Amino acid sequence: MSPLVKPDSEFEGLTAYTEVIQDGMLDLIDNRRLGVIAINGIGGSGDFARNASLNFFVSNSLAKDGAISSVVPFASHIDHTEHDTQILVTEQGLADLRGLSPVGRARTIIANCAHPSYRDRLGDYLDRAIAENPNGRHTPHLLGEALSWHGNFQANGSM
Repeated sequence: MSPLVKPDSEFEGLTAYTEVIQDGMLDLIDNRRLGVIAINGIGGSGDFARNASLNFFVSNSLAKDGAISSVVPFASHIDHTEHDTQILVTEQGLADLRGLSPVGRARTIIANCAHPSYRDRLGDYLDRAIAENPNGRHTPHLLGEALSWHGNFQANGSM
């Protein structure tokens, strides 16, 4: 039995999908079950996220020694849409996004997953995007400002 699965534990019979198969995974593969839980780092496989009964995306809240927030208002390139993301995890916490509106998702991510040094800026951006959205668009954005976080990093070395 795999060292990852202890006899008589509630975790027997787990199934794992991975790009790398190691000896410890072989027993898990032999005990395949329905009800996939997919845990991916950012850039993980969309096939697993879309077909999982529950999926997690895992990332650090910061990059480049704190110069970059991994939680941003908008990204110019994405691998997985918000429609494919159920749970986001950073070292700050966990955001269960199932059943939430886009604004509810954003507030939950900011409160639970964003690094504290960026939470106020992210919250301020979201509040202003909502206020400047008189027609109640589903996902409010201040597009020029949202993408300026990345431009500011390129120009100044931090967001």
